[in-house]
Amino acid sequence: SDVATSDGAAIFLPSVVERFDLQSDNYDYLKVMLTQQAGHLEFGSFEFEFERPSTQFTDLRPQFKEPAEYHDHDHGHEGHHEQAAVTELTRFFRLFPNKRLALDIFSIVESARVEARIMDQYRGIAVAYSAMRARTLALRQESIYLPAREALLEFMVRLSLGRTDGIKVPKKQGKVARDIRGMMQFVGGIGATVEDAAEATLRIYARLARVKNDYLGEDEFAVLESEQ
Repeated sequence: SDVATSDGAAIFLPSVVERFDLQSDNYDYLKVMLTQQAGHLEFGSFEFEFERPSTQFTDLRPQFKEPAEYHDHDHGHEGHHEQAAVTELTRFFRLFPNKRLALDIFSIVESARVEARIMDQYRGIAVAYSAMRARTLALRQESIYLPAREALLEFMVRLSLGRTDGIKVPKKQGKVARDIRGMMQFVGGIGATVEDAAEATLRIYARLARVKNDYLGEDEFAVLESEQ
């Protein structure tokens, strides 16, 4: 694999990066990967506390009662040893019937939060981030070829990569897309915490879980209008 990962204590880097033809581009890619993972450590992704208030939202977490027994609708029943090792984030994800959808949403939102903090506080890396974001966007699959719910997840990915206009979303989900955009802006604000990402995840999940993941015709998509 040519991506960096972290377990919350250490950062693991690929031994070789050969994604691009130019060595300088591969070096920039490595720097961006490394600072992404360092950002998750520095800006508290692994320090989530279920009971800690967010800064940008009226908290919904206290209103949820955790299920007595957890069933993962995507991957089946977990092993007993895994259930015993409950972390704060595990406790949070137990709130969701569709854990995989919740994980996807949280991953996108939290990465967007961390990258906003990195680009604000480490201006020297911002140029490389912008260049790598543009390259990544150019390789993304067009939303119109995805089923409706996945198209909205793709919309979130594009927002997280700095795209602000020209994104196509299902016409019938225009309000959902606008709501998502607003919540991601909150999470991208300076001072936003991992608990804000969790609160945004609860709200976005509630909207996306109601969207049928059906394929749509190209004429059923429209470019989401820019904010006034």
